[in-house]
Amino acid sequence: MVEYYSESELLANAYWKDKRFDWDGGALIYIAFNRAINASPSASTWKIWKLTWDGTSLIRTQGPIEGSYDNRASLGW
Repeated sequence: MVEYYSESELLANAYWKDKRFDWDGGALIYIAFNRAINASPSASTWKIWKLTWDGTSLIRTQGPIEGSYDNRASLGW
C-alpha cells in the first residue's frame, strides 16, 4: 500500500525517523532510512541506497530497495 505524506511532513524530516550509514574507509557506501524510531537492523522495512565511488567521485546511486539493513549487501544490487 502506498502511503502519502504532506510536503511539510517530508520537509520537516518527520518521515524518516531512523537513519543508518555504512562507510568503507572514507566513502559512504550505504544509506538506509526507516519510518520507525529505533528500528531493528534486521527489520525488513528499511529503504536502502547503495553508492558507488570512483576514487573521490560519486559515480552511481542505486535504490531504494526495501529490505533488512543487516542484509544490505545481498539485496540484489
